[in-house]
Order: sequence, then C-alpha cells, then structure tokens
Amino acid sequence: MKTRFRKFQSTLLFTTSITLSTTVFSANLLETYQLASRNDPDWAAKKSKFLGDREVVNQAFGALLPSASVTAQYGQQEYEGTSNESFTNAFNDCNAIITAREANGEDPTLGETFSCLSGFVSPKSSTQSTTKQSYGFRLTQPLFRADRWYKYKGAQSLEKSQESELALAQQDLVLKVAEAYFGVLRAQEEYRLAKVERKSLRTQLTEIKNRYKLGLVRDTDLFEVQGTYDLAKAAEMVAKVGLDNIKEDLALVTGQNEVMVTPLPPNIPVDAPKPLARKDWEDFAKRNNYQIIAARFAVDASRKQVKEKRSGHAPSVDFAIDYSNSKGAGGFSSDTKVTTIGIQMSLPIFSGGIVTSQETQARHQEKEAGYNLKLATRNAIRETRQYHNKVMSDVSTFEARKRAVKSNNSAYKAIKAGYESGLRSLSDVLSSQKKVFTAKKELTTSRFDYIINTLKLKKASGILNPNDLEVLNGWLDTSTSNASFTAENDELTLEEIDGIELNRGTQLRSFDDEKKEKKPTHKSLFDAYKAWKTEK
Repeated sequence: MKTRFRKFQSTLLFTTSITLSTTVFSANLLETYQLASRNDPDWAAKKSKFLGDREVVNQAFGALLPSASVTAQYGQQEYEGTSNESFTNAFNDCNAIITAREANGEDPTLGETFSCLSGFVSPKSSTQSTTKQSYGFRLTQPLFRADRWYKYKGAQSLEKSQESELALAQQDLVLKVAEAYFGVLRAQEEYRLAKVERKSLRTQLTEIKNRYKLGLVRDTDLFEVQGTYDLAKAAEMVAKVGLDNIKEDLALVTGQNEVMVTPLPPNIPVDAPKPLARKDWEDFAKRNNYQIIAARFAVDASRKQVKEKRSGHAPSVDFAIDYSNSKGAGGFSSDTKVTTIGIQMSLPIFSGGIVTSQETQARHQEKEAGYNLKLATRNAIRETRQYHNKVMSDVSTFEARKRAVKSNNSAYKAIKAGYESGLRSLSDVLSSQKKVFTAKKELTTSRFDYIINTLKLKKASGILNPNDLEVLNGWLDTSTSNASFTAENDELTLEEIDGIELNRGTQLRSFDDEKKEKKPTHKSLFDAYKAWKTEK
C-alpha cells in the first residue's frame, strides 16, 4: 500500500512539475517584449488593420491602369416578322396575271391590279428561330481621370499617416510591456517589504507577550503592538493580492500564464533629462511626435480628397479598343465582325447636386483634420512638459528618499535604544519603525516612477523605440547567457516594424543611427539621445 502511494506521489509530483514548467516562463525585459510582440492581441490587431488599410493605395493605383474584359454569348434567338418569301410570292403572282392579260391582248382590270399590289402592302408574317454566337473584347486605358489621380495621391498620404499610427502603436507596446514588467517588480518589492514588516512586528509581539507575562510591560503596550501587527498582516495580504493582479496584466500582454521577472538592482542611474532644457524637448516633439506626424499626413490626405470630389465636374477621357464577333444561323442573322479603336470623352453636366455636396462634405472633413492636428500638437506639448517636470521631480525625489531611508533608519535605532533605556515609549518605537518601512516603499516607488516617466517623456517627444528596452535590460540582474534577445538579431526600426516594411512611405526621423556595439550595463536612459540640433 505504501509502495502504491509512493508511486502515486511520484507521478503527481512529476505531473505537477511538468505543468508548472509549461505555465511559468522566466524572462528578462527583452524576452518579455519579444513575447508581447508575438502574442499581444491588441498589437496584432493593429498590424492587421494597417496591412488591410494600405491596400487602398493599390486599389487607387489600379484605377489608373488599363482594364480589359471579355464577353461571350450563346443562345437561341427567335424572330417574328415578314419573311422574304412572302414578298417573292406576291410579286410572282402579280407578274403572272399581268403577263397573261398582255398575251391575250387585254389590259389588266383595276381590281386585278389592286389585288396584285395588296400582296406587297400586306405581306404575310412569319416566326423563325436561329442559334446566335457572339463574343467581344474591350480594352480601356484612362487618359485623363482627375478624380482617380487625386484619390491615388490622397491614399498615399493616408498610408503615411497610418504608418505613423503604427509606429505610435509600437511605442504603446514598448510602454505597455515596461509598465507591466516593472509593475510586477514594484509589486514584488512592496510585498517583500510588507512581509518583512509583518515578521518584524511578529517578533516584537512575541517579545512583548513574554515580558507581559512577567509583568514587565503594561497591557496598553501589548494592545498597541497587537494592533500594529494586525494592520501589518492586513497590508501584507493586500500587497499579495496587488501582486497577483499586476501579474495578470503581464500575462495579458505576453500570452503566458505567469512570467517570472528579473529583479532590478538598487544602483540604477537616475539622471536628469538630456538635454536639460524643456524647450528642446518641446521643439523635438513638434517635429517627431507620431500623433503630430499622423495628423499632418491626414490633413494632406483630406486636401487631396477635396480635389478628388471637385473633379467630379471634370471631363474624363479614355482610350478604348472594342472588338466583337457575331455568328448566327437562319434567314434573319448574318456573321459580323466589328473593331473600334478611338478616344472616348465624357463630360458630366448635372448629377442632382451630388458632386457639390460631396465636395462640401470633404471641405468640412479637411477642417476637422486641421483641428485634429492642432489638438495633437497641443497634447504632445502638454505631455512633453508634464513628463519633463515629472522626470525632473523624480530625480530630486529619488535622492531625497534615499536620504530619508537612512535618516529614518538611524532615528529608529536611536529611539529603540532610548526605549530600552526607559527614555522613549513603545509608541515612539512603533511609529519610528513604520516610518522606516514607509520610506523604503516610497524609495521603491520613486525608482519605478522615474523609469516609466522617462519612457513616457521619450514617447511624447517621439524618440521612444524598442532599443530603449535594451538599456533597461542592462540594468537587470541577469547573466548574458540567459538573454536570448538582442537588438542585432531582432531590431525594429521605422523602416520595419515587427516584419512590416514601411519603405513605401516617407522615412520618419528616429534614432536609428545609434551605435550598434553592446551597451554597457547600467547605461543611462538618456545616453542614447543625439545632438539633433546639428541636423538642422
């Protein structure tokens, strides 16, 4: 019985280990981004939408190319009318009467002449069926189609706008992965601190209980420590739930049930923005923010659309070749071959006001695109200013909170020594200890706030790209042998986004000219910034 139980236990453990190995994925930041680029449904949907929308350019260009068509017909054709035979018979009868009268030396009477002529006036009708076969070929080449030309140019501008939106979506993916990844690290650190605080209070509670049994402390001290311990225990449970919830956000992006993240060391570089002046970041955002670029191309596309709709009043000229061949059997059909080569022109005169209404609608849409450009510019400037201020504040806050941890820890040791000497109360000790853990949590928060706000600043200014994750990945405590993702092997630039070539549109400015050598560990997030003013 024991042997069977041990076999069952071994099988259960083996199955459990296999299950865990398939559901838990250990990855650094770059590997997590690679997972997200393959498995995030939102990113996949945006790529598919872009690939579908860009076909509009091919469709608009196809309307300027020649078109050819072939037609064929086979069937029975029924004809009802006067046959040639009725006319022939009437003519022969009349001719015979006149000839006979003249041979006898007599003239035909008026009645006989009228009867003869009535054969021509009222011929006999007949119905016949025949087999008809026909086929034709038509080739048309547009020579002047203003509406189709402007539609094609507008589709090109719209494609460039969609490329900018796809690049913006990629920035959102980079930021989403970073927020989820460092969100898990933040929650893990907060959960760890909550457990340490709870264990420390548990030790103090046990000590107070022992001293209370000996009559060395008052019951109020015991109640106070017990209440503080209960609050710490509840905070630990809340931190645990928060950690589980934030892991679900990372699972949603990567498609893995659980991703084991790599810890962040304490000695990360926390630098002020480079360049330091906020005006420089604003100027760069005006020229490189993808929302602004997409809105500019949308304005250009809407202008082309106005010209397209206005061209509905313009003439159209086509070169055409028509050929038809018809074959039939019977008395009423004959074989025909017709070839027509020439120029066709059409000039619309009146279409019920539809063209004018469409032009008016396009002009309102052009105004809408202009207002969207203004809104995108204002939002880009606002976000750049906000995150520049936040990063500057995060740098100062990070240094202040590092000092706060040291000072609160020193104060706690001094107060604890004073309590043991009878100079301070237990409430002072608990309050000072709480400040130590609060300072540590705030320091943890400031580190991750600095990282996320820096990435958001770079996104607002238009310079965020997957290469920034390589810098962040260098901060993590991981061996290079575990890092399977490198920028050289899977670099995503504005010429190619996740396998989608963008070379059909205007090349957008970026920091693709960064050096390709391996970046040193703990490189600043702003070291990748280029002196773009020299490019003017």
